[in-house]
Amino acid sequence: MSNDEVRVLRILAEYYKTRRIGGCGDVLYRGDAPFNEISADTWKELLDDRYIAEVYERYGLTGAGWRRALQVIGKLYDGETIDGLHKLCAKIIEARKDGRLEDPVSIDALADEDMPVEWISNVIESGLIEECLRQRGVSWADGTYQDIIVPSDFGRRL
Repeated sequence: MSNDEVRVLRILAEYYKTRRIGGCGDVLYRGDAPFNEISADTWKELLDDRYIAEVYERYGLTGAGWRRALQVIGKLYDGETIDGLHKLCAKIIEARKDGRLEDPVSIDALADEDMPVEWISNVIESGLIEECLRQRGVSWADGTYQDIIVPSDFGRRL
């Protein structure tokens, strides 16, 4: 990974701190500051590595890109991230107890002041539960990116 890619991933980690990634995520235009200082070659490297996706001349951070950005800034496996993932898993289990197993769970119902819906969405989109906790995670229920399906083996060690 080039130094330029690392620099860009640091910028993207900050940019997406309060934004959603992936199919439902915010997109950026590479002509806007601070992205306008990034070379076309670096954008191409990020696309080739599948850390970003191009959408009509705009770019969005992918799940793999968010994981890599978190790794670059030292937040992928840090205590704050792991603690947040454990809290999210507990909320998911609690929400599932209130309904039938096959019922979708709204991520809005899981969110609170300490755990915004954007962070929850990014965790799901990037597979962070599987990556960091090595446990079976959840998946999107539909194309709206608002509801999740909680599998019967949620939380099982991978």
